[in-house]
Amino acid sequence: MIQTIFIFGDEPIQFPRTVTSVSGEEIDIDKLSASKTVVVVTMKSPTCPVCKNQLERIKRNLGAFETCNMSFLVVCPGSVNEVKTVKKESGFPFPFIADTDLEIGDQIGLVLRDNELYPSIFVLKPNRTIRWMKKGRNYLYYGDEELREALNCHNWI
Repeated sequence: MIQTIFIFGDEPIQFPRTVTSVSGEEIDIDKLSASKTVVVVTMKSPTCPVCKNQLERIKRNLGAFETCNMSFLVVCPGSVNEVKTVKKESGFPFPFIADTDLEIGDQIGLVLRDNELYPSIFVLKPNRTIRWMKKGRNYLYYGDEELREALNCHNWI
């Protein structure tokens, strides 16, 4: 299995302990990652078509993901209302987090511009550090094969 550690300075990057979804649910990441493999998808912006395609690609494989005991979080810059709209339009059944002030993106080193994040997908370890990350995506390359390898889940794709 691929093992990657991302470090800023002397400390490993850690995802926040708790996040609040656009539906108002407070999510305890420690508790979630104790029982599931947590995969975080970041969107460049609420209007990013490639990012929406990534969510559709994952959604088509949700049955396989369930057998692999995974849960997803989607982090998207923008207002709560903008991100709620993306969640509704995508039909993606996992929590969406509005990174309105880019605090999460900054903590992980994914701020692209003042109102954009690098579109990425990463897997968290139970201690909320990043086990694996694929930064960037485009219409021709989503990183699906690398994600499958990093997850060691052969039911997917």
